[in-house]
Amino acid sequence: MQNGSSPHSAKGRGYVPEIEFLRAFSVLSVLTYHLNPEFLPGGFVGVDVFFVISGYVISKSLLSREYGGFLNYLTEFYSRRFLRIVPALLVFLGSAALFRVLFIPSAWLSSTIDETGKWAVLGLSNFVLAFNGDTYFNPTSDYNPFLHTWSLAVEEQFYLVFPILFFVWLLATRRHPGSAAKPSLILATLAGASALTPYLLYPGEFSWHFYLLPSRFWELAVGALLFQCHAVGWLHPKSTNSAALQLALGAAFLAFAVSASSPNLFPFPGALAPTLGALFFINAVAKSRLTNGSAAVLLQNPVAIYFGRISYSLYLWHWGVFVLLRWTLGLETAWQMLLALLISVLFAAGSYHFIETPFRCMPAVRRQSPTVKITGSLVTIAFSFYLVSSLFSTQSSLTLSKTGDAYVWYPYGPSSNEDSGEEGRLFAGRHLFIVGNSHAQSYSNLISEAAEKLGFSYRIIYVGNCAIGNMMYPVLGLAGCAERVKDVQNLLKRDAKPGDVVFLASLRSPIFVTRQSIHLDVETVVGNHLEPTEQIKRQEASVETVAFISPLTARSVNILIDTPKPVFRTVPFRCSDWFNRHNPVCGDGLDIQRATLEFLNAPVRGNLERLAMEHSRVYLWDVFSELCQGVVCSPYDQDGLPLFLDAHHLSAHCDRVLVPSFSAVLSRIWSATQTSETQLNQLCSLGCAAPSPTSRYLPASLDRRQ
Repeated sequence: MQNGSSPHSAKGRGYVPEIEFLRAFSVLSVLTYHLNPEFLPGGFVGVDVFFVISGYVISKSLLSREYGGFLNYLTEFYSRRFLRIVPALLVFLGSAALFRVLFIPSAWLSSTIDETGKWAVLGLSNFVLAFNGDTYFNPTSDYNPFLHTWSLAVEEQFYLVFPILFFVWLLATRRHPGSAAKPSLILATLAGASALTPYLLYPGEFSWHFYLLPSRFWELAVGALLFQCHAVGWLHPKSTNSAALQLALGAAFLAFAVSASSPNLFPFPGALAPTLGALFFINAVAKSRLTNGSAAVLLQNPVAIYFGRISYSLYLWHWGVFVLLRWTLGLETAWQMLLALLISVLFAAGSYHFIETPFRCMPAVRRQSPTVKITGSLVTIAFSFYLVSSLFSTQSSLTLSKTGDAYVWYPYGPSSNEDSGEEGRLFAGRHLFIVGNSHAQSYSNLISEAAEKLGFSYRIIYVGNCAIGNMMYPVLGLAGCAERVKDVQNLLKRDAKPGDVVFLASLRSPIFVTRQSIHLDVETVVGNHLEPTEQIKRQEASVETVAFISPLTARSVNILIDTPKPVFRTVPFRCSDWFNRHNPVCGDGLDIQRATLEFLNAPVRGNLERLAMEHSRVYLWDVFSELCQGVVCSPYDQDGLPLFLDAHHLSAHCDRVLVPSFSAVLSRIWSATQTSETQLNQLCSLGCAAPSPTSRYLPASLDRRQ
């Protein structure tokens, strides 16, 4: 056909079953990758194939209808999109929110779930994920049941822009057939700019480019451009052999993409292979059906076509099922994976037959005007947003997990009491500055109760990953830490008075469970611990710590440092309920030999003891001895209550257990400068016996039952 052909000519076939095959291929690739990335390392590119398909199919749908003007065009488009997307999505989101509330504990591993799920209702979950900083490929993302809604959000945001661009092209092709290709240049230009976005705007922000529309627009746009070419008679294969060749090229690109793609350079040029594969595939089958040969048998297989039809629901449900199993039974063994697949397919089939299809096809819905459909959809979305938000806000009262008892599990209390320090209290006028990372925050309830008991005021100064004084690794070379530490030094120089205490709280032990939820065995941790590079890091950390504390001690400010605490091989909040305690991640057990931890802690402990001996105002608080008093260390006390929230952060119950010990340490430090008989009598009434005045080491023995 000539360049000036009408877009109503040579549009190709109506329903193309082979595209259902491509959808099936895409969703099964994603599903396989999500089940275990080792099964299909590039399976995540199925989403990129979906984008291309969407761009093509949406364009075809727009051209297949007659419109009475721009407003009618938009309302028709959005009413169909709402009915196609919203019902199944909202049912999934509501169900996943309920499952989250009932079965998923609230902790750092689930910290982004609620925000992602809530904003997924409004098609904005990709923004939450982009600005959170954790990438799609971060292991912690495997525990967010709403993670996969990012791609739906991208499509929904694309629909805000694309219908206008397509309408411009539609008007041009109808009024001036000879200029059919010119408006497409707008879309092509935007697609090119989109592909270059990762290099032109914020090149270091991988999450932004992976999750957000500006850098994904080109994938949807090329599908639309392919249809525009087809609509004016361009690019269709001229012969069966040409179609077969393009089909083979498409299959080759797709096979390469799902087997060899890596997260590097995504979305451009990383997504080029799956995008080209989808384009070649669609171009080969769009105009004529393959009527014979093995390709026809495969592409028109009814099982594959069925999976293509339920692909939207399967994409929705499979990830929620996988994540719920990861949190409960586990998703490591063959039978667990088979169970996950079976449940996913059953839910997807139910969603397709009882939600998707009825809402699109029932006469009562079809009879409504586009405006009524859109209004009803928007009201339903608003109600769902309220419902999901309400579910999340009542999680602590609805959950089936023991961790719903925040009084026992979650140690996070107020970060300061600057107005405290009543006259007449034992240590009124004294100030405690707690400097540290999340381990400083996990002491907040402990410090609050000790302040209430002793009368001092306090402030927790959070430094993130710039945990000065951790004694395990230097921090000043980390991004932003030199400035952060300098700010803390200036604050303490301004506010800390002689006799005040600066408490450097941090993790000081090698760990068995990383923040990415990667579990390391004892041999690996011990081996890493003995590496010469680790010894060098510990030496450099000691030098940094001395440089930080020296100006403070010179001004008679006291320094308190907690010794290494016990750490564990698994996470108590993940293994404390009837529905998760048999999860494979709990298989190593919660207890660990005291001798193992003492061996791992020995270098840091030795450096701390030398630091205390060399600096008269440095004191050590022996937390380890308080929390592990036998040959085996446990994250639970003798009453079965948790001492730890996770593998190394304390629980709220543990904070209360440690209040007498911590009070004794502060009393020992501050009483050295308070010599009046009254104050000494008050100190004795607390039962806070301390080591000799010349000792800098404060073990402060304690019966846990106190």
